[in-house]
Amino acid sequence: MRAEKANRDTLATLDRLLRHNRERFDGSYDGGLSNHLSMGLIALVRLGANAARLEAFFEAYAPRLDPVTRASTTVSEAEVNARLSALAPHVGSGAFHGLIRVAYASMVGDAAELSAALDFFASLPPMRPLDAVGSELDLGVLAASLAESGMAPPPGVNITTRLAEVMARPAFQDVVARLAVDEGSLDHLARFGARLWLAAGDFASLHVPTGAHAIRTLGPRWADPVVPVRTAAVAALGCYVLAGCPTLGPVEGLPVDDWETIRVRALASNDEHLCKLVLSCMDEAASTGDPIYVAVATRVSRRGEA
Repeated sequence: MRAEKANRDTLATLDRLLRHNRERFDGSYDGGLSNHLSMGLIALVRLGANAARLEAFFEAYAPRLDPVTRASTTVSEAEVNARLSALAPHVGSGAFHGLIRVAYASMVGDAAELSAALDFFASLPPMRPLDAVGSELDLGVLAASLAESGMAPPPGVNITTRLAEVMARPAFQDVVARLAVDEGSLDHLARFGARLWLAAGDFASLHVPTGAHAIRTLGPRWADPVVPVRTAAVAALGCYVLAGCPTLGPVEGLPVDDWETIRVRALASNDEHLCKLVLSCMDEAASTGDPIYVAVATRVSRRGEA
Protein backbone atom coordinates (compact mmCIF):
# COMPACT_ATOMS: atom_id res chain seq x y z
CA MET A 1 0.00 0.00 0.00
CA ARG A 2 2.82 2.40 0.87
CA ALA A 3 4.54 1.68 -2.45
CA GLU A 4 1.29 2.30 -4.33
CA LYS A 5 0.87 5.67 -2.62
CA ALA A 6 4.46 6.64 -3.40
CA ASN A 7 3.88 5.77 -7.05
CA ARG A 8 0.67 7.84 -7.13
CA ASP A 9 2.53 10.75 -5.53
CA THR A 10 5.31 10.50 -8.11
CA LEU A 11 2.91 10.47 -11.06
CA ALA A 12 0.92 13.36 -9.60
CA THR A 13 4.14 15.34 -9.16
CA LEU A 14 5.21 14.54 -12.70
CA ASP A 15 1.86 15.72 -14.05
CA ARG A 16 2.08 18.98 -12.09
CA LEU A 17 5.68 19.73 -13.08
CA LEU A 18 5.03 18.97 -16.74
CA ARG A 19 2.09 21.38 -16.61
CA HIS A 20 4.24 24.04 -14.96
CA ASN A 21 6.85 23.64 -17.70
CA ARG A 22 4.24 24.05 -20.45
CA GLU A 23 2.55 27.02 -18.81
CA ARG A 24 5.64 28.89 -17.59
CA PHE A 25 8.54 28.13 -19.93
CA ASP A 26 9.22 28.32 -23.64
CA GLY A 27 10.35 25.36 -25.75
CA SER A 28 13.67 27.12 -26.38
CA TYR A 29 15.86 29.39 -24.30
CA ASP A 30 19.06 31.42 -24.43
CA GLY A 31 18.89 32.08 -28.15
CA GLY A 32 17.98 28.64 -29.43
CA LEU A 33 18.86 25.95 -26.88
CA SER A 34 16.14 23.35 -26.38
CA ASN A 35 14.18 23.11 -23.14
CA HIS A 36 14.85 19.59 -21.84
CA LEU A 37 12.88 19.93 -18.60
CA SER A 38 9.98 17.66 -19.55
CA MET A 39 12.29 15.08 -21.12
CA GLY A 40 14.50 15.03 -18.02
CA LEU A 41 11.52 14.60 -15.70
CA ILE A 42 10.06 11.75 -17.76
CA ALA A 43 13.44 10.04 -18.06
CA LEU A 44 13.86 10.20 -14.29
CA VAL A 45 10.42 8.65 -13.72
CA ARG A 46 11.28 5.85 -16.15
CA LEU A 47 14.49 5.31 -14.19
CA GLY A 48 12.58 5.04 -10.90
CA ALA A 49 12.63 8.55 -9.42
CA ASN A 50 10.34 9.50 -6.55
CA ALA A 51 8.43 12.77 -6.16
CA ALA A 52 11.20 14.47 -4.18
CA ARG A 53 13.77 13.69 -6.86
CA LEU A 54 11.51 15.21 -9.53
CA GLU A 55 11.06 18.36 -7.48
CA ALA A 56 14.82 18.67 -7.00
CA PHE A 57 15.50 18.25 -10.72
CA PHE A 58 12.84 20.84 -11.58
CA GLU A 59 14.30 23.38 -9.17
CA ALA A 60 17.83 22.82 -10.51
CA TYR A 61 16.87 23.06 -14.19
CA ALA A 62 14.09 25.66 -14.36
CA PRO A 63 16.13 28.84 -13.60
CA ARG A 64 17.87 28.69 -16.98
CA LEU A 65 14.62 28.76 -18.98
CA ASP A 66 12.84 31.63 -20.75
CA PRO A 67 9.18 32.59 -20.19
CA VAL A 68 6.59 30.96 -22.43
CA THR A 69 5.64 32.94 -25.54
CA ARG A 70 2.55 31.02 -26.68
CA ALA A 71 0.16 28.42 -25.36
CA SER A 72 -0.51 25.06 -27.02
CA THR A 73 -3.94 23.72 -27.92
CA THR A 74 -4.60 20.07 -27.13
CA VAL A 75 -5.37 17.98 -30.21
CA SER A 76 -6.97 14.58 -30.67
CA GLU A 77 -5.07 11.32 -30.90
CA ALA A 78 -5.75 11.09 -34.63
CA GLU A 79 -4.49 14.64 -35.11
CA VAL A 80 -1.34 13.83 -33.14
CA ASN A 81 -0.48 10.98 -35.50
CA ALA A 82 -1.26 13.04 -38.59
CA ARG A 83 0.87 15.96 -37.40
CA LEU A 84 3.74 13.66 -36.45
CA SER A 85 3.74 11.90 -39.83
CA ALA A 86 3.71 15.28 -41.58
CA LEU A 87 6.86 16.14 -39.62
CA ALA A 88 8.58 12.82 -40.44
CA PRO A 89 10.78 14.36 -43.19
CA HIS A 90 12.17 16.73 -40.57
CA VAL A 91 13.01 14.42 -37.64
CA GLY A 92 16.59 15.67 -37.60
CA SER A 93 15.57 19.33 -37.33
CA GLY A 94 16.84 21.00 -34.21
CA ALA A 95 19.34 18.13 -33.87
CA PHE A 96 16.48 15.68 -33.16
CA HIS A 97 15.19 17.72 -30.20
CA GLY A 98 11.61 18.12 -31.46
CA LEU A 99 11.36 14.43 -32.27
CA ILE A 100 12.75 13.41 -28.88
CA ARG A 101 10.40 15.68 -26.96
CA VAL A 102 7.41 14.17 -28.79
CA ALA A 103 8.65 10.65 -28.01
CA TYR A 104 8.97 11.41 -24.31
CA ALA A 105 5.50 12.96 -24.22
CA SER A 106 4.20 9.79 -25.87
CA MET A 107 5.76 7.70 -23.10
CA VAL A 108 3.47 9.28 -20.50
CA GLY A 109 0.40 9.47 -22.75
CA ASP A 110 -0.34 13.07 -21.77
CA ALA A 111 -2.41 14.76 -24.50
CA ALA A 112 -1.44 18.28 -23.44
CA GLU A 113 2.24 17.34 -23.29
CA LEU A 114 2.04 15.71 -26.72
CA SER A 115 0.45 18.82 -28.18
CA ALA A 116 3.10 21.09 -26.67
CA ALA A 117 5.85 18.80 -27.94
CA LEU A 118 4.40 18.76 -31.45
CA ASP A 119 4.11 22.55 -31.43
CA PHE A 120 7.78 22.78 -30.46
CA PHE A 121 8.75 20.27 -33.17
CA ALA A 122 6.79 22.22 -35.79
CA SER A 123 8.43 25.50 -34.73
CA LEU A 124 11.93 24.26 -35.58
CA PRO A 125 13.52 25.13 -38.95
CA PRO A 126 12.67 22.27 -41.36
CA MET A 127 15.38 19.92 -42.54
CA ARG A 128 16.83 20.53 -45.95
CA PRO A 129 15.31 17.91 -48.30
CA LEU A 130 18.02 15.56 -49.59
CA ASP A 131 17.76 12.69 -52.03
CA ALA A 132 18.71 9.40 -50.38
CA VAL A 133 17.61 6.67 -52.76
CA GLY A 134 20.83 4.79 -53.37
CA SER A 135 21.81 1.21 -52.53
CA GLU A 136 24.16 1.56 -49.53
CA LEU A 137 22.60 0.29 -46.30
CA ASP A 138 25.73 0.56 -44.15
CA LEU A 139 26.07 3.96 -42.49
CA GLY A 140 29.64 3.05 -41.56
CA VAL A 141 30.57 2.89 -45.25
CA LEU A 142 29.05 6.30 -45.90
CA ALA A 143 30.73 7.71 -42.79
CA ALA A 144 34.07 6.43 -44.07
CA SER A 145 33.47 8.24 -47.36
CA LEU A 146 32.84 11.47 -45.48
CA ALA A 147 36.04 10.98 -43.47
CA GLU A 148 38.06 10.21 -46.60
CA SER A 149 36.77 13.38 -48.26
CA GLY A 150 38.41 15.42 -45.51
CA MET A 151 35.12 17.01 -44.55
CA ALA A 152 35.58 19.14 -41.45
CA PRO A 153 32.95 20.35 -38.98
CA PRO A 154 31.95 24.00 -39.28
CA PRO A 155 32.92 26.41 -36.48
CA GLY A 156 30.50 27.53 -33.82
CA VAL A 157 28.68 26.03 -30.86
CA ASN A 158 25.02 25.82 -31.91
CA ILE A 159 24.45 22.24 -33.02
CA THR A 160 21.31 23.10 -35.01
CA THR A 161 22.90 25.72 -37.24
CA ARG A 162 26.11 23.74 -37.64
CA LEU A 163 24.18 20.62 -38.68
CA ALA A 164 22.23 22.62 -41.26
CA GLU A 165 25.51 24.00 -42.64
CA VAL A 166 26.97 20.49 -43.06
CA MET A 167 23.84 19.25 -44.82
CA ALA A 168 23.99 22.15 -47.30
CA ARG A 169 27.42 21.11 -48.57
CA PRO A 170 27.35 19.55 -52.07
CA ALA A 171 30.02 17.01 -51.07
CA PHE A 172 27.86 15.85 -48.15
CA GLN A 173 24.81 15.59 -50.38
CA ASP A 174 26.75 13.47 -52.88
CA VAL A 175 27.57 10.91 -50.16
CA VAL A 176 24.06 10.92 -48.70
CA ALA A 177 22.54 10.25 -52.12
CA ARG A 178 24.02 6.73 -51.88
CA LEU A 179 21.96 5.88 -48.77
CA ALA A 180 19.33 3.13 -48.80
CA VAL A 181 16.90 2.14 -46.03
CA ASP A 182 15.24 -1.21 -45.35
CA GLU A 183 13.42 -2.95 -42.49
CA GLY A 184 16.63 -3.38 -40.50
CA SER A 185 17.80 0.21 -40.83
CA LEU A 186 16.43 1.47 -37.51
CA ASP A 187 18.48 -1.10 -35.58
CA HIS A 188 21.49 -0.21 -37.72
CA LEU A 189 20.96 3.53 -37.14
CA ALA A 190 20.77 3.07 -33.37
CA ARG A 191 23.93 0.92 -33.34
CA PHE A 192 25.75 3.42 -35.57
CA GLY A 193 24.79 6.15 -33.10
CA ALA A 194 26.08 4.08 -30.19
CA ARG A 195 29.40 3.45 -31.95
CA LEU A 196 29.67 7.14 -32.83
CA TRP A 197 29.10 8.18 -29.22
CA LEU A 198 31.71 5.68 -28.01
CA ALA A 199 34.18 7.15 -30.49
CA ALA A 200 33.42 10.84 -29.92
CA GLY A 201 31.49 11.16 -26.66
CA ASP A 202 30.31 14.63 -27.64
CA PHE A 203 27.02 16.51 -27.78
CA ALA A 204 26.43 15.88 -31.49
CA SER A 205 27.02 12.13 -31.33
CA LEU A 206 24.78 11.73 -28.28
CA HIS A 207 21.71 12.79 -30.24
CA VAL A 208 21.99 9.97 -32.78
CA PRO A 209 21.18 7.04 -30.43
CA THR A 210 18.61 9.11 -28.54
CA GLY A 211 17.02 10.12 -31.85
CA ALA A 212 16.85 6.50 -33.02
CA HIS A 213 15.29 5.54 -29.68
CA ALA A 214 12.67 8.26 -30.19
CA ILE A 215 11.76 6.90 -33.63
CA ARG A 216 11.32 3.42 -32.16
CA THR A 217 9.24 4.77 -29.26
CA LEU A 218 6.87 6.47 -31.72
CA GLY A 219 6.77 3.45 -34.06
CA PRO A 220 2.99 2.84 -34.18
CA ARG A 221 2.33 6.51 -34.88
CA TRP A 222 4.25 6.81 -38.18
CA ALA A 223 2.16 6.60 -41.36
CA ASP A 224 5.28 5.42 -43.23
CA PRO A 225 8.02 4.28 -40.84
CA VAL A 226 10.68 4.38 -43.57
CA VAL A 227 10.51 8.18 -43.84
CA PRO A 228 11.73 9.09 -40.33
CA VAL A 229 14.47 6.44 -40.43
CA ARG A 230 15.82 7.71 -43.75
CA THR A 231 15.71 11.32 -42.57
CA ALA A 232 17.34 10.46 -39.26
CA ALA A 233 20.11 8.53 -41.03
CA VAL A 234 20.93 11.64 -43.07
CA ALA A 235 21.06 13.75 -39.90
CA ALA A 236 23.16 11.06 -38.20
CA LEU A 237 25.78 11.37 -40.93
CA GLY A 238 25.69 15.12 -40.40
CA CYS A 239 26.31 14.57 -36.69
CA TYR A 240 29.23 12.31 -37.63
CA VAL A 241 30.81 15.26 -39.43
CA LEU A 242 30.09 17.56 -36.46
CA ALA A 243 31.85 15.02 -34.23
CA GLY A 244 34.98 15.33 -36.39
CA CYS A 245 34.56 12.16 -38.48
CA PRO A 246 36.09 9.92 -35.79
CA THR A 247 37.23 6.36 -36.41
CA LEU A 248 34.52 3.97 -35.26
CA GLY A 249 36.51 1.49 -33.23
CA PRO A 250 35.71 -2.02 -31.99
CA VAL A 251 33.14 -2.44 -29.27
CA GLU A 252 34.22 -5.80 -27.89
CA GLY A 253 35.89 -5.84 -24.48
CA LEU A 254 34.59 -2.48 -23.30
CA PRO A 255 33.96 -2.17 -19.54
CA VAL A 256 30.38 -2.78 -18.45
CA ASP A 257 28.48 -2.39 -15.20
CA ASP A 258 25.22 -4.04 -14.26
CA TRP A 259 22.05 -2.18 -15.19
CA GLU A 260 21.06 -1.50 -11.59
CA THR A 261 24.35 0.27 -10.89
CA ILE A 262 23.93 2.29 -14.07
CA ARG A 263 20.32 3.16 -13.20
CA VAL A 264 21.21 4.39 -9.71
CA ARG A 265 24.00 6.60 -11.05
CA ALA A 266 21.74 8.12 -13.69
CA LEU A 267 18.95 8.66 -11.19
CA ALA A 268 21.27 10.81 -9.04
CA SER A 269 22.38 13.02 -11.94
CA ASN A 270 21.00 16.45 -12.85
CA ASP A 271 22.48 16.06 -16.35
CA GLU A 272 19.40 15.60 -18.52
CA HIS A 273 21.47 14.30 -21.43
CA LEU A 274 23.02 11.60 -19.26
CA CYS A 275 19.59 10.49 -18.02
CA LYS A 276 18.16 10.40 -21.54
CA LEU A 277 21.08 8.45 -23.00
CA VAL A 278 20.95 5.85 -20.23
CA LEU A 279 17.21 5.41 -20.74
CA SER A 280 17.68 5.11 -24.50
CA CYS A 281 20.33 2.43 -23.94
CA MET A 282 18.12 0.49 -21.54
CA ASP A 283 15.23 0.49 -24.01
CA GLU A 284 17.42 -0.30 -27.02
CA ALA A 285 19.08 -3.18 -25.17
CA ALA A 286 15.65 -4.57 -24.33
CA SER A 287 14.51 -4.20 -27.96
CA THR A 288 17.58 -5.56 -29.71
CA GLY A 289 19.63 -7.53 -27.16
CA ASP A 290 22.76 -5.79 -28.47
CA PRO A 291 25.45 -5.56 -25.73
CA ILE A 292 26.80 -2.29 -27.13
CA TYR A 293 24.13 -0.39 -25.20
CA VAL A 294 25.27 -1.48 -21.76
CA ALA A 295 28.79 -0.36 -22.72
CA VAL A 296 27.50 3.08 -23.73
CA ALA A 297 25.35 3.37 -20.61
CA THR A 298 28.27 2.32 -18.42
CA ARG A 299 30.58 4.95 -19.86
CA VAL A 300 28.12 7.83 -19.73
CA SER A 301 26.89 6.97 -16.22
CA ARG A 302 30.47 6.90 -14.91
CA ARG A 303 31.03 10.52 -15.94
CA GLY A 304 31.74 12.74 -12.98
CA GLU A 305 33.03 9.91 -10.82
CA ALA A 306 36.52 10.06 -9.35
